[in-house]
Amino acid sequence: MKSSSFKSFFSTLFVLFVGLLFASALQAWTGPTGTAPSNNVPILINVGTTAQVKNAGLSVNALASYGSDYVQSKVGVGTQSPVVALDVAGALKIGDGGETCTSGLSGALRYNTATQAVQYCNGTVWGSL
Repeated sequence: MKSSSFKSFFSTLFVLFVGLLFASALQAWTGPTGTAPSNNVPILINVGTTAQVKNAGLSVNALASYGSDYVQSKVGVGTQSPVVALDVAGALKIGDGGETCTSGLSGALRYNTATQAVQYCNGTVWGSL
């Protein structure tokens, strides 16, 4: 009889100890103080295939883009206030990507290193300016 009451006492003590340990851990945890980013962690740019919008500036040390690119507004290279679709403050270097002149490239420019001439595509052939 003493043995079963001894086991019951220690079983109860063990359950109480585990319960107090769990309650202590639960009390020590502090949840977020607000919706991100208010007093919390900043909102992250997520990976995935869903489009995302950031309504503020984004600064990066380097940027690589894989696939097709689309710029919704004007692009300024060397200028913070572009006034046309591509506004370059400085020299513009044009290379030759080896493309064949087709109607899809009509209006394209290239620099032919063999003839040392800037050329344009009229939709059929490359011609010198």
